[in-house]
Amino acid sequence: PVRMGRLDVLPHSPPGFAAVADSLVQECRTLDVRLHTELIAVHGGGRVDSVEMIYGVRNKSYFAGVSEFEKAGIQMALATDDGSMGFHGRVTQLLEQRPPTDHWYGCGPEPMLKALGDLAHEKKMPCHVSLESPMACGLGICFSCVVKVKTGDGWDYRRICVDGPVFDSSCLVHD
Repeated sequence: PVRMGRLDVLPHSPPGFAAVADSLVQECRTLDVRLHTELIAVHGGGRVDSVEMIYGVRNKSYFAGVSEFEKAGIQMALATDDGSMGFHGRVTQLLEQRPPTDHWYGCGPEPMLKALGDLAHEKKMPCHVSLESPMACGLGICFSCVVKVKTGDGWDYRRICVDGPVFDSSCLVHD
C-alpha cells in the first residue's frame, strides 16, 4: 500500500520537496524538480539545471504571478483553454507533449486532477495530487473534508485536513 500523508512524508518525494509547497519561489532553484502548476514533474538521475512550470488557466486574464516566477528563474509554459495565450488547450494536454519524467505532482481543480491521475495511470507514471476541500474544523474531528481512497477491502474515507492534503492519485476513488 502507498502511504498517504503530508507532502514531507511521501515515499517518492524528492529531497526537499516539501519546501516547494511551503515556499515555491524561494526554494525551487535548489530542487531537482520540474514544476508544473497544476503539475510538477520530477526528473531522476542528474540534476536539472532549470525549473519549468506548466501553468494552465481558462483564459489569459486568470494568469497571476507569471512575472514573479520568471524573475525567480523559472521557465514558464502557459496554456489557456480558449487559446488566448500560450498553448491552446488544457494543461494536461500540454503535459503530454513534454519530455518524460519520473514523477508528477499536481494541484488545481478536481476535474484536472482526475485527468492528471488518469494520464499518469495510462503512462504508468507515479503521481501525487494536492486536494482542496471546505474544512469545518481543520483537525479531522468533523469529517467534512473526506475523500474516497482505495483499500484492500474496497474503499474507505480519508480526511484531507489530517491524512492529506497530498495523496497518491492511484489511490483515489472517483465517482
